[in-house]
Amino acid sequence: MEQEITYLPHVACPSCGELSAIGHTTKGSKYTWWCDNRDCGKQYGWVQNPDDSITAEPTGTVVKYNAALLKMEPRDKPVYLIVEAIDSAAENQRYFYDEHTCPTNYFSKVEGIYLGEDPDPHGLFEFVGSVDKNAEDAELSDFEI
Repeated sequence: MEQEITYLPHVACPSCGELSAIGHTTKGSKYTWWCDNRDCGKQYGWVQNPDDSITAEPTGTVVKYNAALLKMEPRDKPVYLIVEAIDSAAENQRYFYDEHTCPTNYFSKVEGIYLGEDPDPHGLFEFVGSVDKNAEDAELSDFEI
């Protein structure tokens, strides 16, 4: 099945300029987001204008980051990730992704997640719990799995 690849739009944090993927939008609707730059962490509000430009303003809130454990149960449809990839022959990429690298290494490069043909699969992961990742004694074992 031939499909068109689509990419998520991005917005720049008005405080530090870091780009964040913002998912689907509706022109004229107001949204609240937070900066992906952990050194900034500022929340901002934004709106997609009629000409598709985006206006973003800081809200004055700084986000505190914790570690959240999410799980994904088996599905009846395949889950696809679109990642920023190295430019090399397909057999090199197959080895890289199938055998060489840990998925953690490329999750920061995810540009899209599909469940079957759904490019916006809300509810794909289930929230299990969270811990304060800044606590000196925080460990993975703090999560009740």
